[in-house]
Amino acid sequence: MNEKIISWDDFIAALPSFISKNKINKKWHNAVKQIKEKIIVLDDDPTGIQTVHSVPIYTFWHFSILRQIMRDKHKVVYILQIHEL
Repeated sequence: MNEKIISWDDFIAALPSFISKNKINKKWHNAVKQIKEKIIVLDDDPTGIQTVHSVPIYTFWHFSILRQIMRDKHKVVYILQIHEL
């Protein structure tokens, strides 16, 4: 094997740079603008909303809520379906 020992500083310098939050947000908003249909995410696991941002989150729904969702400007909507015990 041709193993090479490098210093910590050289290792860190060789890592790819981090993507700034602003750049990620810009890419997200540009991608959402290109969506032609409304995307509705229906989830029954409350841990899923921990990773959602920049989209409306509904914790209950019925016909009037669905009508509102279809009429609003948001192209991506998250609905958390909580089951009753």
